[in-house]
Amino acid sequence: MIESISDFLSIAVTGVLCLLGIYYLYIAIAQHRFHVLQRMEESYYRFYDESDEDDQDNEVLQ
Repeated sequence: MIESISDFLSIAVTGVLCLLGIYYLYIAIAQHRFHVLQRMEESYYRFYDESDEDDQDNEVLQ
């Protein structure tokens, strides 16, 4: 029960800190996911380039 201004301030500060914690957690997860997707994209294009070179080698041999 809120009986004084200090109780209200405690609840408000706790709420703000919880919201900031959730925000920073979201930012960290979003950055991690961005880097994972970036590595997946690099891997995909590296595989695509390597397979394209293999196709060119097979065309020359035939």
